[in-house]
Amino acid sequence: MKKYIVAAFLCLLLCAQATAQEKRSFTIRITPEIGGMELTNNEDGSSVEMNPSFVGVGIQANLPVARNWDVVAGLSYVRAKGNAYTGTSESLSVESSKLTGLTAPVLVRFHFLKYAFVDGGIYLSNLENSSGEHKFIAGPDIGFGVAYTFPTGLLFSIRPNVRYLSWFADTDLKLKQFAVEFGIGYQF
Repeated sequence: MKKYIVAAFLCLLLCAQATAQEKRSFTIRITPEIGGMELTNNEDGSSVEMNPSFVGVGIQANLPVARNWDVVAGLSYVRAKGNAYTGTSESLSVESSKLTGLTAPVLVRFHFLKYAFVDGGIYLSNLENSSGEHKFIAGPDIGFGVAYTFPTGLLFSIRPNVRYLSWFADTDLKLKQFAVEFGIGYQF
């Protein structure tokens, strides 16, 4: 008897899942993320490796603009710690370093296969380093992921992504970022 109840419950849950993904509307999501980053300054040959202690938390909103297309915008606080390596291979010096600041993604997202999506756009960052210097940098953000919305509107998502931030900065400053973003939110 328990088998039949469990089977009926699972069947009902699957039917509800199938209808839950058909409707897309405005969504707000909290997005914690973890990952690694590498900051390079080619002028003096220094590199800050921040792997794996990059963390961030933010809020994002999705606005559907066409059948399978959304515009995604958000604001996040990020913090990264690592070691700064300067000098040549003969005389390498190491010191502790950190970056903190605010970031804002502006993305276009395409949904396919019911739960999957791919997106890309611009990632804007205003970061402060250990010395108190502020750097505004931007660049492309490309990601893919899956999102599931329950019939109640509760939404879960996961999105691995890559960012290469080097625009609007000193010509020698480049930031590579690899992250996994988790999302929990509500679809209205």
